[in-house]
Amino acid sequence: MRYLVLWVPDWPTHSLSLDCVPGSPVIVTRHGRVLMMNHAARGRGIRRDMRVSTAQLLCPEVIDLPRDPDREAVAFDRVFDAFTQVAARAAIIRPGLAWAPAIGPARWAGGEYEACEKVIETVTDATGIECFVGVASGPLAAIEAARRGEIVTEEETQTFLTQIPLNRTLGLVPSDLQDECAQTLRTLETLGVRTCAQLVNVGKRALVTRFGAAGQVLFTLCSGGEIFLPQAPSPLHDITIEVLIEQGSNTIDSLALPLRRGAADLVNALDAQSLFSDTLVVTVISENGDTRTRTWQSPDLMNVDTITDRVRWQLKGWAENLRESPTAQVSRVILTASGPRLAVNMATLWGREDSHEKILRTGERIQSLLGVDGLTVPHLHGGMDPRARITQIPWGTRAPVLGHREGEWEGSVTEAPDTLCDRPIPVEVFPRSMRPAVRVDRRGMLTGEPERMVLRARSGAQNSEETQREDAAWAERVLHDEIFAGRSTTPITMTDGPWVIHGRWWEDANTTEEKDDVEGKRAYIRVLTAQGVDILLVFRKGGWAIEGICTNETSAHRLENVKSE
Repeated sequence: MRYLVLWVPDWPTHSLSLDCVPGSPVIVTRHGRVLMMNHAARGRGIRRDMRVSTAQLLCPEVIDLPRDPDREAVAFDRVFDAFTQVAARAAIIRPGLAWAPAIGPARWAGGEYEACEKVIETVTDATGIECFVGVASGPLAAIEAARRGEIVTEEETQTFLTQIPLNRTLGLVPSDLQDECAQTLRTLETLGVRTCAQLVNVGKRALVTRFGAAGQVLFTLCSGGEIFLPQAPSPLHDITIEVLIEQGSNTIDSLALPLRRGAADLVNALDAQSLFSDTLVVTVISENGDTRTRTWQSPDLMNVDTITDRVRWQLKGWAENLRESPTAQVSRVILTASGPRLAVNMATLWGREDSHEKILRTGERIQSLLGVDGLTVPHLHGGMDPRARITQIPWGTRAPVLGHREGEWEGSVTEAPDTLCDRPIPVEVFPRSMRPAVRVDRRGMLTGEPERMVLRARSGAQNSEETQREDAAWAERVLHDEIFAGRSTTPITMTDGPWVIHGRWWEDANTTEEKDDVEGKRAYIRVLTAQGVDILLVFRKGGWAIEGICTNETSAHRLENVKSE
């Protein structure tokens, strides 16, 4: 399908800088970093993810503004109005980006090139805002064509998609696959797959086999196909919820409660019929018959807050439109989930059957009994060591995406253990002579060359023999066969490190002791056993313990290097 796409560059900064002096450098920041910037700021050398202090050093007169999604959506309403004067069946992907089928405007204007010119002219005359317009086959190619202001023929689509970065696909992924596709992209990046061409070369079969629905969607986007799944065999009608507004509700804030109730009804209606939709149509009707309809593409229609925000943005945009503001009070708001699909069928295709639903219900039941924090799941969030980089978040909570770290970090360890021991296994490390045991001295150096690792009892136990048997039994169940091969000692063939962390050195030693020295001084080494197991050891409070195990692939590779030496 050919798409006509309208794109306004730097829309978040553009919408926020409407009240600023024209030509002023403006940046939008979050957590002390530059999130976006306008053309004037970019010309001063300011770049995305730059520290705000650095940006202010490069450009002292730069205007620093916080992100305001409400204003972005409301301001874009005027641009979208002008767009709909040329293109029928238009939809907003997000504020600053909208699309429509190209066949209608092209036929009416006399061609795709003429249609693009007409859109640019109409938007500029109505709003004074410059925009980019492009036409191409497939959603990803069309959006990229708009970014460059080009018209890409159907024959040129595959070539055009070749060098597009994979991270550009995430904005087009259906909301129910956002987290899964984000994780897939991070995995592909570690494998060196960073462009659409590289992903297509991997092959559809391999992607779908490894990544399931996420691989299917990404391959379809990168190959120029449509991302919308086919309709179910039986016709599915749109799900519509009508919200009646009582008399006296004259402000948007007073409409919040009935709108939220209507959004919840829409979510429940979809869930009750096991349906999923990624297109929301909002129709606002006033008492004198004025109507305002907007189509929102790819919102999460299983999220009440997301639906409520879209309706609120639309109401604010209509109210602040001086030429077309409503002349009477709003009487009805109609919420429509357009083009619903069977959510159960989609889940079953990738193996998420009744067992998955049972797990979800069981988790919710546990939380209802023990509270939200009564059931948690591990999540990676970055840290100074393998144990610190894992946190526990409540079950069902959407975890923040772990950002990609650019640049070099001196002293960083490139690989974390794949298996982290919930209870570290205490061991002793000895040199070839077996005396004295290897330690880490005050300078952070090993006192000897590790040659042998021996399972030991936990220090400080009241009954050392019983504790040793418990530790040995636990280690045997989990790791004994792999590490020690049925014996309490194993040879070490290779050592990396140590890496020393001084921890919270400023605290009193007694206070640190009470905290079990979790954040105190410690050192790590990686050892390779004769069986080819790559182990991370931690030296803490005068003793060694197995912290975790690295991948078998890495272990085998390191073992081959040892043998070759």
